[in-house]
Amino acid sequence: MTLPASSPSATPTATGQFIIMPIREEEVAFHNGSVRLGGTLLLPQLPDAQRLCPGVALVHGSGDDPRDDYRIFAEYFAARGIATLIYDKRGVGASTGNWRSGTFAELAGDALAAVHLLAARPEIDPQRVGLWGCSEGGWVAPLAAARSTEVRFLVAISAPGMSPAQQEHYRRRLIIEASSASQITRSRRMATVHLMFGLLRHTPKRMWPGMVGYFSRTMDFDPLPTWKQVTQPVLLIFGAADASVPPQESADLIAHALHTAGHHDCTIRIFPGGDHGIRYRDETTQKLTFVPGYLDSLVAWILAR
Repeated sequence: MTLPASSPSATPTATGQFIIMPIREEEVAFHNGSVRLGGTLLLPQLPDAQRLCPGVALVHGSGDDPRDDYRIFAEYFAARGIATLIYDKRGVGASTGNWRSGTFAELAGDALAAVHLLAARPEIDPQRVGLWGCSEGGWVAPLAAARSTEVRFLVAISAPGMSPAQQEHYRRRLIIEASSASQITRSRRMATVHLMFGLLRHTPKRMWPGMVGYFSRTMDFDPLPTWKQVTQPVLLIFGAADASVPPQESADLIAHALHTAGHHDCTIRIFPGGDHGIRYRDETTQKLTFVPGYLDSLVAWILAR
């Protein structure tokens, strides 16, 4: 298991900064079966000596995620030489279908369709196309990578190493602990959580519409067997202050699954002070901002593939 360096290891300029390139955008559409997915491809305008660039498709977190929720990453990557595809989650924006009535496997199929689009582009090296997934994307992107060798690398941000039910139990426990100092109150509220999960688990899935139905279908998904099938180089990034996913436990579980399957090309980095989105609150401005080094570490690792 490869441990991360303290700074980017790719090929920045002599001054230590990445070359910043102009970018161009192109509206695209692609299909996963009958579902049409609308997206935006951001392409770097490469130096003349460089003919092809790597490419990455960004896989959504939970909820109704439009493509522009990921534009900040796409622009950052593309300006540093990585073609980036962002797209509306199925049922959102220009994309058809309905993620609430589907499964992680269907979302993984959408991600593979995005990879296929990137690999077919003349500006992109098909041997350097991968996936980046955050939060829920940490369940979906490994499923896609395990299904296709067209995925050449995998980046997982705040990826849960356990089922959605276990991850949600962790998140709700922290909320309950912060809401009351009374152990009796905490125990009563956690008992309500256990009751609700049991109800969802042991009643017919068709009873629950919308988001509740989606959770009931996915809540017991175990990601570790999928991680054991991943053969691509992997970058795992967590924030040490994540209140949604247990960072060290998730890192350890995923690393163990990879290691027991004979996978050794994995880099793990846990950023002190980082939240679920690898951000921290700036004491001067009181605004959330990315932890220093986070975005550059992503670029460096992808460029080194």
